[in-house]
Amino acid sequence: MRARRNAGNHFITRENIQRVPSLLGENDLIKYLATLPGVVSVNALDPGIYVRGGHSVENAYLVHGTEVANPNHLTGIISVFDPYILGNSTFYKSGYPARYNNYLSSYVNMLPTVGDREHLRGEVTAGLLSSAVKMQGPLVNSRHSFAFLARTSYLQHVARIYNRTNDDGDMPSYGFSDVTLNLNSDIASRWNLNVFGLYTTDKLDINLVEHSIRHDLKWSSFSSNTRARYTGNRGVLTLTGGFNRYMTSGASDSYTEIDIKNSYTDRMGNVHYDGYVRENIHYNLGMGLSASSYDLAGQGKTEVEIYKLYGGVHIGLTNDLTLEAGLNVQHYNGRAHSNDVSPRARLNYQWHGFNFWMDYARTVQYTTLYPYFTLKSPVDMHYPLAKGYKPASSSHYSLGADTRIGEDLYVYTAFFFKKMEHAKDFLAHVRSIQEDLTESFTEGRGRAKGIELGAVYDCRRFYLRATYTLSESVRRFEEINQGKEFHPPFDLKHNLLLTASFSLTSRWRLNASWAYFSGGYATFPVSIAVIQDQFSPDGGSKFIPIYRDRYNFKMPDNHRLDVSADYERTGKKFEYTWSVGAYNLYNKQNPTFIYFQPEAKDTYYTQFVPYSKVLLPFIPYVSFTVNW
Repeated sequence: MRARRNAGNHFITRENIQRVPSLLGENDLIKYLATLPGVVSVNALDPGIYVRGGHSVENAYLVHGTEVANPNHLTGIISVFDPYILGNSTFYKSGYPARYNNYLSSYVNMLPTVGDREHLRGEVTAGLLSSAVKMQGPLVNSRHSFAFLARTSYLQHVARIYNRTNDDGDMPSYGFSDVTLNLNSDIASRWNLNVFGLYTTDKLDINLVEHSIRHDLKWSSFSSNTRARYTGNRGVLTLTGGFNRYMTSGASDSYTEIDIKNSYTDRMGNVHYDGYVRENIHYNLGMGLSASSYDLAGQGKTEVEIYKLYGGVHIGLTNDLTLEAGLNVQHYNGRAHSNDVSPRARLNYQWHGFNFWMDYARTVQYTTLYPYFTLKSPVDMHYPLAKGYKPASSSHYSLGADTRIGEDLYVYTAFFFKKMEHAKDFLAHVRSIQEDLTESFTEGRGRAKGIELGAVYDCRRFYLRATYTLSESVRRFEEINQGKEFHPPFDLKHNLLLTASFSLTSRWRLNASWAYFSGGYATFPVSIAVIQDQFSPDGGSKFIPIYRDRYNFKMPDNHRLDVSADYERTGKKFEYTWSVGAYNLYNKQNPTFIYFQPEAKDTYYTQFVPYSKVLLPFIPYVSFTVNW
């Protein structure tokens, strides 16, 4: 957690990510972000992270400043952002640059590796759960390079074996594959060209109640972007273009049969210039356009355009005091129309080894998420701003301090407060694809506040990170829960994480990570509707749950211990690494998926009984990696 000396943002390297236990044999960026203060990963079915009391759909993932499609491998397993290619990134949870908008909680800007331009290098990883091939090197000559990654899992086979040997229920079948490619070229003395591409595909099958309730979920994404950069005498001009395609489908057979397909496509372009007037005054200017197309089940197609202008300045007022300020202006054109002005400012002061900051940023967001289940899942529908509504907005205030004590200890603390206007939700989780979601669209207010604490001790052989976040997030809609404030499911009051790494010898390293966070909120039914099933051979009945107050039950707290051991050996041409470990070592039954089953208590009384599905129980793993 070696932060840059500015407004609480985190600069992350591949070395930082490798400090976290290689859960299931792989390191990745999303799992690392979940170890930072103010960030939490809720459960294995949810592929996102929740930042400072915000929803996971409020986070942007960027490559060279251009948004990429949602990274939707299940977060408890692995993300699509492998540090072999996406090893360096900057994480903004406050103090956003003027360029960034359209999301309320955080921005992650990733920089692909240039690749070794002199030698061909590679890495092959084979494990019980997944395997990957990674390569980088020169392309034609030393002015051009490439980096490539291909990975696939066979967790579905592990699930099949687990289900044969356990009588306590089915482990859901999940499998994924992805391919990442990056090309970098110095096309002229001052011009550099970078082309990036990422493709992912996932499939998840869940069977409940002796296979009488079934969910078959599929999702895939494709992202590509191109960056051309010109380095002048007094600044840098950057031209970027991008394309995203995200598709989901869900087929369910539970109380009713559902078959829904959704997709969206983005096309983006941006011109950006970084320059300076003198050494202590830097500025940036830019403009951009994005055009999106949403093809939503039962809702038809929606076309959206966003135009933006922005500018920012960084001024060194003294040797110890700096001021940053910026402005982002956007015009949104879709079913609704909106003009939005988003200012940002932050002040940074260094004193006797301490770094103090305070910042303010306003951001807006034009999309919301319609849930496929009562819990968030990767196949939820991204729904654009409806006609007659304003975009959701967040005014984000934070202040904090950090310092380094000696050479080995880093300490961090921060306070934050977010005020949200025009927050979006739906009046009911309808299940008919014929119903226009705009009819149940609603908006209200929200707020989030909290304190973050973090400490990192990093000496030669021992590494220890401890983070704790105390937070509260609430929402209020006139048409939901009788207009009373309620806690959304991602409101997790306590979040504690301990991560340790110890080098026993030059070849052996032990890693452990223990996480604890408060349970979220779920919606429990309050009554039952009985429907005569005319298609049933025995003329039976179907029981349909009836809901009233939303998020009316607090789930139990969650905790989990992950451990791993790495053995490294270097030969003349190759480096070998063995990794063994266990995910969820003491097999804590953290609920991933909640469902309700009608049970008859007597002839005249039937009630819905809640059950939970554990997506990832105790899973041992071993992997073998060869580097050259």
